[in-house]
Amino acid sequence: MIYLASASPRRRELLEKAQIPYTVLAQNADESLPDEVLPRDAVELLAQRKCLAGAEKVDFDDVVIGADTLVALGREKLGKPKDEKDAEEMLSRLSGTTHEVYTGVAIWHKGVLFSGVDETKVVFRALTPRQIKRYVATGEPMGKAGSYAIQGKGGKLVKEFRGNLDNVIGLPVSLVRELLDKHEKRDLMAKAAEALTALYPDATCALEYGGSPWRLLVMGRLSAQCTDARVNVVCKDLFAKFPTPEAMAQADIREIEALVRPCGLYHTKAESIKEASRLLVEEFGGVLPRTMDELLRFPGVGRKIANLLLGDIYHLPAVVTDTHCIRICGRLGAYDEAEKNPFKVEKILGELLPPEESADFCHRIVHFGREICKARGEKCKECVMREFCRHYAKKK
Repeated sequence: MIYLASASPRRRELLEKAQIPYTVLAQNADESLPDEVLPRDAVELLAQRKCLAGAEKVDFDDVVIGADTLVALGREKLGKPKDEKDAEEMLSRLSGTTHEVYTGVAIWHKGVLFSGVDETKVVFRALTPRQIKRYVATGEPMGKAGSYAIQGKGGKLVKEFRGNLDNVIGLPVSLVRELLDKHEKRDLMAKAAEALTALYPDATCALEYGGSPWRLLVMGRLSAQCTDARVNVVCKDLFAKFPTPEAMAQADIREIEALVRPCGLYHTKAESIKEASRLLVEEFGGVLPRTMDELLRFPGVGRKIANLLLGDIYHLPAVVTDTHCIRICGRLGAYDEAEKNPFKVEKILGELLPPEESADFCHRIVHFGREICKARGEKCKECVMREFCRHYAKKK
């Protein structure tokens, strides 16, 4: 069931118009904020508070929507007027200006909170004091952020707006749908993680690095455009010859090249792992750093290898977007199957996967991609995820 943690009739009307079923849920969230909080941040924080206050009253499987709208004139936040005099003062200040309307939306489901903010720029006509008093006398400004209702008589005060009209009214339906869709996809990926855990209970990295952070750093670099199986074979001789980062840092580059030649691109890879070994020893005291920015300093290390290191060595939330992961998660329906950008996929999956399972999920999906969900000749009839796979649904 979907609950709306708001008594606003305008938000109810927008949800009904969008044919999103809901039930109104009373909540008493704290709406006080320090003056220094920027308007955009304020609406998102208040929407989250309202959503979480409502979530305390519902079941785990329910959905709660919270929202908050503010009018902003620069850094100043204009909420609902206290009385008619306050409404007149707000409208006088908005007269002839361009201001922003921000609405924060937060959606809670199964203990997870997603939120976002929509922004619309509104240009007011130059208003006379008489026009302002006449409008305030209608009573419409009361209970409205900024003291006007664009969907009512207040629409005559507006010269133009740039952005989403629903946002100015009080609830950007497109953002609501986006966040609801994100929750659905998170449920999808939770099912995928559960299925893969059952299939591959022992999540292991395909690179046989023996628990050594330095070895995984080296092997991760060598694995570019090379199979993990070949890297494992090559590294037996490589690490026998150079068993420590100090030894590799001091090695003759020609000896390293000869050993890593079967991995391809051997000139570049040999140079990278020699320099990475030196950097590890001289600048990090032989201890692999545990932040993305520091890992990206190592030659040949991109986000894929850095995430592999963060997940396997430090057990931090990390998404390794290799070709199997990108292909299979697209087929499942986490994003468009045509999406192949590793950074975009990492960002999407980082929000959808349970953080504590993301690293192991990526190991499991590699095994699954090699055995079942292949690039060509996928074995859909043998797939444990076919019941909720969008790709399979299209084929049926």
